[in-house]
Amino acid sequence: MILTKDFIQDKLNLLEKKELEDVLLQARRNRASEIGHPCLRYLYLLRTMPADEMVKLHRLFRVGKFFEEIIVKRLIQVLPVQAFQRPIENKELQIAGVLDILLETNQPLEIKSCSYEKFQEIQKYIDQPKYLKQADLLFRKYYFQVQTYLMLLNVEQGFLYVIDRQRGGETIIEITRDEPTIKEIVEKAERVNECVEKEVLPEGINQKNICSHCYFYKNICSKEFQNKKKVQVVNLSEDFIEKLDKYFVLQQQLKELKKLETEIKTKLHEWEDGIYTVKNRPYVINVTEYERSCLELPEDLKQELMQQYGVKKLYKRIEIK
Repeated sequence: MILTKDFIQDKLNLLEKKELEDVLLQARRNRASEIGHPCLRYLYLLRTMPADEMVKLHRLFRVGKFFEEIIVKRLIQVLPVQAFQRPIENKELQIAGVLDILLETNQPLEIKSCSYEKFQEIQKYIDQPKYLKQADLLFRKYYFQVQTYLMLLNVEQGFLYVIDRQRGGETIIEITRDEPTIKEIVEKAERVNECVEKEVLPEGINQKNICSHCYFYKNICSKEFQNKKKVQVVNLSEDFIEKLDKYFVLQQQLKELKKLETEIKTKLHEWEDGIYTVKNRPYVINVTEYERSCLELPEDLKQELMQQYGVKKLYKRIEIK
């Protein structure tokens, strides 16, 4: 039999169809790989998003998954493996995941691939893996995923294997069962399940560093949060509080000064340059005229030049009210 391009493509299409069926089946559960995300709305939307959106999301992460499967094949040659790519689920909590490797000791080994920069960063946590919970979102999700597997398997210890996609470096982090984190996982799953059952969209977190990378933010949350500012409670030194109080007093005085200055100068525009005595007190009034060049262009030409040569620059303006 001679293979053709169409034959190969048909087989790939069938394989993708099977993969997507598995994805859609798991997508209606709380995903072990995402349960560490701090936003309940995000977790809810992952479960309720339309099938075509789930397919798009799956394709975004498919390349990374291919890479991890290659590592699985390498590791099973040297480790005592009971199973690999094994689905695991808790129906009561509606949590599901796929164990990259289940060791013969019944311990999970989760495989992650990342950039060189992320790989360098995660090595800081080798001796203190609990601090992954306070790290950035990616590492936080790694930690929660392994903790979820420890809970589902009812074991005390598992492993996180991380490989640098760019330079091939690898590291293994040993993760011990963390009961407060597991309690958090259970509570979060229960809350998401309740929202899904009642079809209630949970509150979003409105955190710029997380929302800016969210798949759903632009279409669902951006308009809601655009003019909504978080109220934050902060602890400040007494010295800084005194400066703030002084600032608000001077700010009000400055407003009154500017208003008064405008009224006075409007009147003085009618005066000549010179020295004036008011109630036996001399006032020097300097009245000067000056020219300033300006370029007057038709509006359509301004727009054309702006399109050709205009640039956008980002600035920060701080206002205290």
